[in-house]
Amino acid sequence: MVRILHSTPPKNVLLLLPLCTAAVLLAPFAGAERTPSGEAGRTRRVTGRVLDRDGHPIEGATVRIKGSRHWTRSDGQGTFALELPAGRKPPLRITAAAEGYYIQGRDWDGSNPVVFRLEAVPREIDERYRWVDPGPSRARPRACANCHPTIYAEWVSSAHATSAVNKHFLDVFYGVGARGDTPPKWALVRDRPDGRGVCAPCHVPQASFGSLALADPARASGTEREGVHCDVCHKVRALATEVFGLTHGLHAYELSLPPPPKQVFFGPLDDVDRGEDAFAAVYKDARFCAPCHEGTVLGTRAYTTYTEYTQWLTEGEYRAGRTCQSCHMAPDGKKTNIAPGHGGIERDPATLSTHAFAGRTLEMLREAIRIKVEADRTSRTELEVRVQIAVRDTGHRVPTGFPQRHLVLLVQAVDPSGTPCPLRKGSTLPDLVGTSATVDQNLGGQPGAFYGRILADAMGLAPTPYWLATQQLQDSRLWPDRTQVERFVFGVRKGSPVRVRVYLLYRKFFPALEQEKGWEPSERLVYRKEFVVR
Repeated sequence: MVRILHSTPPKNVLLLLPLCTAAVLLAPFAGAERTPSGEAGRTRRVTGRVLDRDGHPIEGATVRIKGSRHWTRSDGQGTFALELPAGRKPPLRITAAAEGYYIQGRDWDGSNPVVFRLEAVPREIDERYRWVDPGPSRARPRACANCHPTIYAEWVSSAHATSAVNKHFLDVFYGVGARGDTPPKWALVRDRPDGRGVCAPCHVPQASFGSLALADPARASGTEREGVHCDVCHKVRALATEVFGLTHGLHAYELSLPPPPKQVFFGPLDDVDRGEDAFAAVYKDARFCAPCHEGTVLGTRAYTTYTEYTQWLTEGEYRAGRTCQSCHMAPDGKKTNIAPGHGGIERDPATLSTHAFAGRTLEMLREAIRIKVEADRTSRTELEVRVQIAVRDTGHRVPTGFPQRHLVLLVQAVDPSGTPCPLRKGSTLPDLVGTSATVDQNLGGQPGAFYGRILADAMGLAPTPYWLATQQLQDSRLWPDRTQVERFVFGVRKGSPVRVRVYLLYRKFFPALEQEKGWEPSERLVYRKEFVVR
């Protein structure tokens, strides 16, 4: 039995108290759980703490068996206990990651505690920083493609890679035309010289970040001409705004451009422990895309994709967790190592995103749009054609993006001689849809439906450039997860068979703009059905 002889401990006992307290705090991670190397296989969990360089605990850090789905988080004291799954035993590589810190890894042989001391990522913007060129090169060891050839090949095929040099963008920006002496209608810098620096934060982000004077795409050089390239995206540590549409492109992000020889790359993986990588949750967030896909540009609400997404997201609980990246960076199921031969490890392919940024492909459009066509005679002299058109598995309106993108539904009914049957009920196409390259006809006035936006100037002339638009005459684009039914009634001859043709066409631009610029027609056939009603 021990008796307490003093109401207060003697000085020598007081001196021992901090050591005793530390021993109690560390007891779960101390020698009691330390196993000899020969008994390492008996250890069923990894325990320890995650601290910063000054010894302060980091709460909420992710501690993971590298390359696996087995992880845990540190508590308010920085402590963690990571249970080992069946079949896993030392030696293992354990990583720790927390936002704002470099990811760190430790080789674990079964001995506890494991203590991580994470280094904070530099937050400054150093003017001496030299952006990493993505293209492969033996002369540039850090070139992105040297280590990530598959991801680089995906990115090269995307619109991000050509955003600074895209012909459509440059022709509209500078007012290039193909009609000789006729002044082009679409000439942004002629009409709005003050808008020169508005487009660059998304199209030429690196140049716009350095100086608005360099925001002119014609002055872009070096890695600036790579558009939305690897290093531009992976320097984002967080968003600088919660209000999207008014601050564009790179100006809406918080970046880290560390002083030499420091380097940092942010991303969605939390176990890349090369010493210059950091985890940032924003890469898994749809808001990461918003600064370039939502925008009021030169007075017109030109881009609305992010707003469309947020509206779609709130319409059903099952959509929780669905982001832009879920579709446009969906894993292809093939990649298992994104840096083969350069420190990369084998991973579950479901954890590796594609960088092709799918969305402009005809295949994806066909998957998003579901069409059902029915036709029957409602009387001896009338034929009704019903077209059900719906958008599924898509988180925004179709089409979205550039205001001129649109769909054209064309419905035709012809008699045995090839003569069109007269339309008695149903909508007709506006004249501005022009001539179709697919059916080689002028579509204006023909039976059908237009799904797109029509912007007009103060005089009502349409379609007009968005920087000159003062009104929106129409926005009939398709809504996600809704079905639209179009009905057309044609006059037919008694007893005569009728051939019905239904087309759905997609265009990036109105024909008038393509003709002005001398571009190839952008029209693509999404759907076609032809049948005979007797």
